[in-house]
Amino acid sequence: MLEIIENTVPITEETQLPKWIITDARGNMKVNEIVFCKDFLKTRILKYINGQFRDIFGEVLEEEIEQEIFHILSTYFYEGIPYRLKNILKTLKFKCFSKPPEVCEDEIHLLNGVLKTNGIFYT
Repeated sequence: MLEIIENTVPITEETQLPKWIITDARGNMKVNEIVFCKDFLKTRILKYINGQFRDIFGEVLEEEIEQEIFHILSTYFYEGIPYRLKNILKTLKFKCFSKPPEVCEDEIHLLNGVLKTNGIFYT
């Protein structure tokens, strides 16, 4: 017997779906991963450096990002979420990829500026 899943949006003709949901000729809903990632990154600034997601506060675990994406997807889908989640996460890694920043060994970055090892402070 099917169970009604809480927090899912009942899909009717009047339902306004996100831009990242595509409906094919048979009425099956699919996820456009690139558009999803663009929307996701509007609310979250991420970089993928050396195999890790990072934001302005440091490393972000993949599990945290998966959890956020799961909650978004589970609003519209009740099956196939792990498959969609895996594909979105791979796309997000490509979208957020960045080379490691260059290390300047004569600078210390502070909240209000940069302190050079020779004692000069820049704001």
